[in-house]
Amino acid sequence: AVLAAEVRQRVAEAVRLHAAAVATPDPDRAWRLLAEALKLAPDLPGAEEQQRKLPPLPVPAIRATVDGGVVSLDWPATPTTAGEIDYQVVRTGSGQTAEVVVTAERTARDERPPVNVPLTYAVVARRGTVAAVPAVVGPLVVRPEPAEVQLFAGDGVVAGRWRCPPEAARTMVTRGQEPAAVPVAANKES
Repeated sequence: AVLAAEVRQRVAEAVRLHAAAVATPDPDRAWRLLAEALKLAPDLPGAEEQQRKLPPLPVPAIRATVDGGVVSLDWPATPTTAGEIDYQVVRTGSGQTAEVVVTAERTARDERPPVNVPLTYAVVARRGTVAAVPAVVGPLVVRPEPAEVQLFAGDGVVAGRWRCPPEAARTMVTRGQEPAAVPVAANKES
């Protein structure tokens, strides 16, 4: 009789918590209430399914920096504090969408982004399989600089060599404090 009374009390409390979760507009509070209800009654009808449908709050902002041919992203954590959160980073550009990474960290690097096309990045906070509204940054354009630059001066002439990124359409050389384009005679070794 004592055990039956305790079970009835636990089920009644779980049902009350479930009802409170349904009534609250705050997804984090609802998630916590449902977690408490499921501790009391793990087989409470509809509670686990409802908890899986609660999205986290979105990431407030993203910061993106381009360094050479790499895009580095960072963002503050989602304000959501309930449940296990991860972040999906997605890149769009040239009519294509690609997943960059899924991480629990708040940073990501896109080591091989397309060059010379406008790119947009989105970070989506996820709790389980439910995603928040994405936070977006962009468009930005990746234009890697030439590498292995060597300059040789002599008799009023400056010669130079460098290695261009494979996707480079052209290279512009400038000189002076007020840069003006310098004509370049390119050869296959430039």
